[in-house]
Amino acid sequence: MRSRRFALFMLVFLFLSLSAMPRMEVHAESEGIQVIRPAYGMINILVDVNLLNNQLAQYSSLSLRSFDKQELYHQAVQQLNDGSFDHRAFLQRYKLEPNSSMPNEKKPKRLYTHQLIQGGSFLLNKEAQTSFSYIFVLYDASGYPIYYKYAELPDIEVKMSTNPTIVALMYHHFTEKKEEQTSVTVHKDMFRKQLQALKADGFVSIRQQELLAFLKGDKRVKLPEKSVIITIDDGYESNYKLAYPILVQEQFYASIFAVTSYRGKTPSIYPHFTWEQASEMYSSGYVDIQNHTHESHYYGTTTGRTRPALISRLIVNNRLESQFVYEKRIYNDMKKAKSLIEQHIGNKVIALTYPYGSYNQTVINKAAASGHSLMYTIKEGVIRKGSNPHALPRINVDGKYSAKAMMDRIYTHLR
Repeated sequence: MRSRRFALFMLVFLFLSLSAMPRMEVHAESEGIQVIRPAYGMINILVDVNLLNNQLAQYSSLSLRSFDKQELYHQAVQQLNDGSFDHRAFLQRYKLEPNSSMPNEKKPKRLYTHQLIQGGSFLLNKEAQTSFSYIFVLYDASGYPIYYKYAELPDIEVKMSTNPTIVALMYHHFTEKKEEQTSVTVHKDMFRKQLQALKADGFVSIRQQELLAFLKGDKRVKLPEKSVIITIDDGYESNYKLAYPILVQEQFYASIFAVTSYRGKTPSIYPHFTWEQASEMYSSGYVDIQNHTHESHYYGTTTGRTRPALISRLIVNNRLESQFVYEKRIYNDMKKAKSLIEQHIGNKVIALTYPYGSYNQTVINKAAASGHSLMYTIKEGVIRKGSNPHALPRINVDGKYSAKAMMDRIYTHLR
């Protein structure tokens, strides 16, 4: 009888011992862990495993909760500090999965993304932004807490305007070889310096959704006084391998306008990224995939010459397309590309870049009918209040531009 009682006692003691979690010191900073708050509704945690100390490097799980009610946040912090925090429930309910290891990195890095407001943006209404706090905890493989951190997030301090200047920059391909720089190929190191120059000059990157809200004319919408939109055309693999890590590290948003029929293929010299790679970029919170048509990025034969396929009635089977057939072809093409992106990636497609910058009124009509609200040209200029959302200008970033040359180019259009 005593042995049974003793065994039961030991089981209860063991259960309570395993359930009890230790009090841990809050580390103001820990090398290898970076908490990033972009200007929109999310928190990103970047973990560089090789920079963690021996104990933290063994972490298996990361859980994060954000709070918009300060009383709940302070209650949870108190529980963390006095050892009464319910780690089991926290790990089960608030565990984050890493988006993936960061690409093209010599040391393994993992990026975790947590949405504060689903699809939200503080920049549209700075005065009404919500105050947020967060707690995150690292756990080992047995669910034992080994590190935690908490903080109140500062408000976004950006000079806002109802009449901002918006610069859309156009990129294509990226390289690690200086001899490959061309008018459409930028060295990755220069790309980083250009983003840093934009930031130093006070530019804030915005997304397509913010631009659309502004151009719709709602007077309550405010954007950063200096706004920049990073656009990248075609969908080369270099976007994933070279540009994407830099965008995350420098905390810039970008829209990649992909030719959907090229995913995972090498239609010419350079390979294009796969749907899986595109999905990884989107999951970071810094990249969305928009439309550059499905298979209309080519010159086709029309009467007596070749012209961009999107703006031309083509000769097919020795006969010139009728206007009806032409309109149906380009509508179906843009619609298919939009559907494929939304199916494979999940982000809503609202923007299109015209192949070769060529468009006509028929293309505009069919693009709008197929669900696109923003359309970009290659005509240089800046976007301002009242700009035509169906013929938006962009500034091409030449591969031979230094960061200063790029900024000078921008300011020639701002004067």
